[in-house]
Amino acid sequence: MLVAAAGILWPSIDGVPFYTKGEPREAIVVQQMVAGEGLALPLLGRGEIQSKPPLFHWMGAAIGVAAGGVSETGVRAPSLLAGLLVIALVVAAGYRHFGTGAGVAAGVTLLTCLQFVQSATAARVDMVLAAAIAVSLLAFLAAYADGRATIPLAFYLGSAAAVLTKGPVGYALPLAVVASFLAVRGDLGYLRERGRTAGLLLLALPLLWYAVAWLEGGQAFIDKLILKENLYRIVDPDRVGAGHVEPAYYYVPALIGGFAPWSLLLPWVAADAWKRRRLDDGGVRSFLVAWFAVTFIAFSMAGSKRPVYLLSCYPSMALLIGAWLARVAGPPHHCFHLPPRSALWAAHLLAVVLAVLAALVAMQAAGVPTFASISPLLNPKDAMNLTALAGAVAERRAVVGLWVVTVAITVVVLITATRRARPDVAIAAVAFVVAATTATVGATFLRDMAARATIKPFMLEVRERVPAGEPLYFYGRLKYLEYLGPAAEYYAGRSIGRASAVDAVTGNAAGSGRVWFLAGGSSLSDLQERPSARHGRDIARRSRVVVRHDYPGSPGREPLMLVVADDRPRVK
Repeated sequence: MLVAAAGILWPSIDGVPFYTKGEPREAIVVQQMVAGEGLALPLLGRGEIQSKPPLFHWMGAAIGVAAGGVSETGVRAPSLLAGLLVIALVVAAGYRHFGTGAGVAAGVTLLTCLQFVQSATAARVDMVLAAAIAVSLLAFLAAYADGRATIPLAFYLGSAAAVLTKGPVGYALPLAVVASFLAVRGDLGYLRERGRTAGLLLLALPLLWYAVAWLEGGQAFIDKLILKENLYRIVDPDRVGAGHVEPAYYYVPALIGGFAPWSLLLPWVAADAWKRRRLDDGGVRSFLVAWFAVTFIAFSMAGSKRPVYLLSCYPSMALLIGAWLARVAGPPHHCFHLPPRSALWAAHLLAVVLAVLAALVAMQAAGVPTFASISPLLNPKDAMNLTALAGAVAERRAVVGLWVVTVAITVVVLITATRRARPDVAIAAVAFVVAATTATVGATFLRDMAARATIKPFMLEVRERVPAGEPLYFYGRLKYLEYLGPAAEYYAGRSIGRASAVDAVTGNAAGSGRVWFLAGGSSLSDLQERPSARHGRDIARRSRVVVRHDYPGSPGREPLMLVVADDRPRVK
């Protein structure tokens, strides 16, 4: 299964250029580490302290050193490796506690849910955190279910790795899950009687990094990694501009979307878990329910929310669904162990969703601007990506046609299998179409969309044109400055300053007398040649556009230009 999982996910990480803000931010940190900077205290460009502890970046830097340089693939590789580890752990846990079928079903569930696929192929810390939490909690579950006298060292090791990935949540979440589970079972004494000195020492290891980072970063480190990221982001994110402030119910739709398509099964899985709550299984189901419930409630209470934060409880849901599927999707003579009407409703709902998605994509490929009608409902970043995807779909009509036919067949199989009480066939069909879609999108559409949205070719040309010793700035209020900045700095291999006025930075010109700017079309007029007074002499600011980037296939975006301003004295 791991080989198949790697084959499905690999096209989405291999050489796909960065085209979002988040991934290149992590890549900049890795880039600086490989260059020998920020090894203890990870840094972004311009000396800014990175907002996360360094484990993900250490992994990326190690891969970069081994590969001979930092690349998009290498920076995403820690997430892929962590994702494969989570799948392996879930399959092993399913086999151990519920049987072979449950283990395989749980692994397939993880591999084919949307948020897991996205996180396993992105250069972000979330999948590494999920893997560390899974190591910790599944190790505890195995020990407790087997009646072992001690908590395994893997529990402490996973928690310590989680802290080094995302901060104190790595301590808080595993402990909260275990304590809640033991409290419900009336067995809190387990924690007191089975502590281990070696385990506590492992938990203390991340504190050494915090001490070193504090000595190096001082109050700025405390303000950002302790207060902003781990206190105010939870209790008052507006105070520090942490963003992602959402209502308490935010994770209900986020869970439905992130765990799709298998989130449709959660009501029946929950009902089944409730019916079997008194089953003597060593507390396995109760622990998995506690894992999910504590994670969901804890993150719902926090002020700052993102769908990916729930990734840490996906293994528990996958195991519960895997155990349920192993029972209901048995041999052909078994019945579909659900109320017939609800089973048909869930299957038909999924069929409708698949059919609508296929219809929208098919219409877009045929020239009907369906994506354009959806764009106003999205945030600016997603709208830009959807525009780029529309161009990719227009050029891949053959692939689109094949995918639409595959979805149509899946819809027919899904409905027919459900009506004939063959959930095994229905589930296999859904898993196949999701896995095939993931691999196809990674090999075709994702690359096409990234090529339209990325500024990589432009910035590589900027890197060639601008000498290392000459200053480079973003100029004015570029519409997508915050969005473009990290990718620009990663591909340029240097920090890029911000300038709101030419006269404010021309004094920094190198011996050549030139200053370079990255400017949007709306800011170009401010850089046109006109005289200005500086240091008691007339200076002619002779500006010209050197390189222009128009985002092929995304005409709605503001063009980005490299402009050189010559600040040499006017010759009379």
